[in-house]
Amino acid sequence: MLDASRLDLAFLSLDIAGSTVMKAGEDPFVIEHAFVEYRRLVERIVGRHGVWKAAWTPDGQMFAFRSPDAAVRAACEILAALPDFSRNVSKMKQPFRLRAGAHGGVVSTDESTPMEQISNEVVDVAGHMQKHAEPGELWISAELKGRLAAADGFAANGRQVDGHDVWAWSPPQG
Repeated sequence: MLDASRLDLAFLSLDIAGSTVMKAGEDPFVIEHAFVEYRRLVERIVGRHGVWKAAWTPDGQMFAFRSPDAAVRAACEILAALPDFSRNVSKMKQPFRLRAGAHGGVVSTDESTPMEQISNEVVDVAGHMQKHAEPGELWISAELKGRLAAADGFAANGRQVDGHDVWAWSPPQG
């Protein structure tokens, strides 16, 4: 039965770095507005890239994509959009800073399984990549990088997460 529901997926994990500190001393309405608009931004971008499943917590997200390229393009677009979002949309004193991680592989799941119920090492590695990433960076496994049509801007960073070599990307500054 499990073999019938084996899917090759790419998982993208996002976390707003320092969200508790960001919120300290802020007006609750300013916080609410900023986080609602952040969610709209992220949903719009992952939607354009064909997100398959999503799970949200107040300051973190996990997304499943059927394509490694889609997961990575979505992450890069989100990271690149945050400086403008922080300047022109969010009214919070501190900017949104995001850590992102991605990994892919075969998992046993189906259409009816909620994202938060998918339990697999592949999902764990994506989450761990995110936890170790620096704010403003996307960390991906070498395995996922090898499956991308193009990996422009990624560089090996000499680190390993859960035994996987890490490649990092951050938006160009300027």
